[in-house]
Amino acid sequence: MALTIKLKPGEALLLNGVLLENGPAAAEFRILNKTPLLRQKDILREHEATTVCRKLYFLLQWMYFEEANRLNGYQSFLTLAMDVIRAAPSTCDYLDRIQNLLLKDRYYQALKETKRLIAYEDKLLQHAQKPAPHIPAEQG
Repeated sequence: MALTIKLKPGEALLLNGVLLENGPAAAEFRILNKTPLLRQKDILREHEATTVCRKLYFLLQWMYFEEANRLNGYQSFLTLAMDVIRAAPSTCDYLDRIQNLLLKDRYYQALKETKRLIAYEDKLLQHAQKPAPHIPAEQG
């Protein structure tokens, strides 16, 4: 079954490790075989991997496109996942789902689940940055 891709003018697509950028007009094409691809909105560049969960996404993105390095990447995934769990045990369900997808070679779906993990991480970080409520001192 063919996958139809519609690109907006100037939109980028990472296709089998090649970064393509559409010209000034909208374009539509079909991909007739199975190959790794990410639309511009799903591509995370290395300098954007500023948190541990974003580093995890960047790693999985690399594994998605570099099949030959998946075993080494999986070891790095386990190390990063343990770092995430130690920092925020509430992320365990996300990481379990991601790991199960990786074990089934469903890297695109693992990336989608990692985006949900990043959104959760962002909420945790925002909550951690809120100032503590003022508690009046006891008067005695």
